[in-house]
Amino acid sequence: MKRILDIILALIAFIFAFIPALILVVIASIQFGKPFFIQHRVGKNEAIFSIYKIRSLGNHHELSPFWSKIRSLGLDEIPQCWNILKGDMSWVGPRPLLPEYLQHYSPEQRQRHSVLPGIFGWSQLKQMQVLLSWEERLALDIEYLKIRSVLTDAKIFLRSVFIIFTKARKNASDFERFGS
Repeated sequence: MKRILDIILALIAFIFAFIPALILVVIASIQFGKPFFIQHRVGKNEAIFSIYKIRSLGNHHELSPFWSKIRSLGLDEIPQCWNILKGDMSWVGPRPLLPEYLQHYSPEQRQRHSVLPGIFGWSQLKQMQVLLSWEERLALDIEYLKIRSVLTDAKIFLRSVFIIFTKARKNASDFERFGS
């Protein structure tokens, strides 16, 4: 059921986001040369996959006000709908992190890889409102494994979208950076 919902929502997102994404890809191509940022991440069962984003940082990791706004709305992540369609990701699940972080997980924390990673997650939803430590984020990922259901995923998805589009996000830090 979750996979079917993921596919339907990804297709709907592609339809609504196609023109804005195309515009952003053209702007990124002009500004950065390569429009996409592709990076290896850890997925379900610790399988490594490539995650796709619209490039928003310059060569020296500078972030212009325009791209900062795009990132705050999550529009740079539109290409991850492709990751959902491919089956690498889900709409909701623990955020996929870099492979080099695997060595830092405890056995319990590694359980976060028993499900598909997501664009939205329980720890990311909390992180939007309160600055969390790395340990707190991973603990919330484990908590998600215990409470996950279609209803829980729907709540996480809807609350995350609401927070992003109502500008209620209090913390827009990089959720994927290792460290506190």
